[in-house]
Amino acid sequence: MGDSSEKWFVDHFHLRSPVEEFEEFGRTTIERLRDGNPRFDDTTHREAIGLVLRKLRPRREDQDSRNSTR
Repeated sequence: MGDSSEKWFVDHFHLRSPVEEFEEFGRTTIERLRDGNPRFDDTTHREAIGLVLRKLRPRREDQDSRNSTR
């Protein structure tokens, strides 16, 4: 490590999964839209985000079946 900025980066780096990235994206998008329009209804956006997250997250039974064959 050369300098303190490199050490800070290594100490504070957090690798996030696509699920975590999309959750944050969805949350910040809804907040931004709500800030721009106080009458904004986020129901449709939350449903869409939930649909994508269900596709991104591995299904529990798929994980269990893969783990039991190992």
